[in-house]
Amino acid sequence: MFVSVLLTIIIINGVVLNSYAQSGLDYSKIPAISDVLSLFNVKVDLERSLYLKDADRADRYIYIPLIETGYIIYDIQLEEVIEFSVETANSYIESARGDELYYTGPLSYYKIIDGTVISLKDHSQMGTIEVLKEIEGMMIFDKQKSVSQTASIKVTPRSIEYIRGTVPNYSYNPDGICGATAAAMLLKWRDNYMDSRYVPASLTSGDGELLIRHLANNYIPKKSGSVNVVNGIYDYVRTQGISYLPSREVANITSIVTAVSGQGVPYILGITGHPQYKEHWVTGYGYSQPSSNTIFAIVNDGWGSTGIQITMSYTDWAIY
Repeated sequence: MFVSVLLTIIIINGVVLNSYAQSGLDYSKIPAISDVLSLFNVKVDLERSLYLKDADRADRYIYIPLIETGYIIYDIQLEEVIEFSVETANSYIESARGDELYYTGPLSYYKIIDGTVISLKDHSQMGTIEVLKEIEGMMIFDKQKSVSQTASIKVTPRSIEYIRGTVPNYSYNPDGICGATAAAMLLKWRDNYMDSRYVPASLTSGDGELLIRHLANNYIPKKSGSVNVVNGIYDYVRTQGISYLPSREVANITSIVTAVSGQGVPYILGITGHPQYKEHWVTGYGYSQPSSNTIFAIVNDGWGSTGIQITMSYTDWAIY
């Protein structure tokens, strides 16, 4: 497990960077990481790995870039991969190398400068480290609710399932309107592949901003919960002459994701992780199962990154 390497300490802006070169641990041989590497036939760039701190300032997570493109985030304490991508580099973490970096669960990246927590997503100042403890608490609660679900799902181990077609990858997401952004991606997919009445020409744009603004202003406001998103989609599609009432599920989310993906249609997932905006919504278009007891949802993250795979145990709503 351990290899002999030259220990080096890299200091940037006064911050010591924990890395593979310091620890000497070959992370690629950890079973959870090895399963992902094997399924997707990719390799890690160990020399550029970094530790990410939890809300207790412990080096709990390891961020490992892939050699081609992509990354893996591994939870040392729970011995499981939390999120990864084999399609998209993590520009948020890469742009903050040298800072004190924190992680509280899928898509939740932060740094602390002069005692202030700053989101790597939108650079908003969020308060003291107590904010991270609140976010981490919400994430742990969701994980405890859903941790037993994956074990009961019967799908083929070491498999990947994508829906048909391509889900648009929209990034227009200011001020907590992620529910509208996620819904817009789902609706535009339905417009492209099921019924061209879903999105009229007057709301069509390459970046999705026209549709997202329309949904956010009229149907799905910021800080939306699952009821807001479901009802907002339903009310919107009725104006287009379409009968479609989305379903929402707080239990058995893993089985919903695998079943809906098998039907070839996208879904929306809720990830609790923000003390102000609460729910973050992402749009999924498949799943992967690197091992018999681990399933990842494949999603567009709502900020412009595609092909992000997140462990199902941190999700709390599925809309489909």
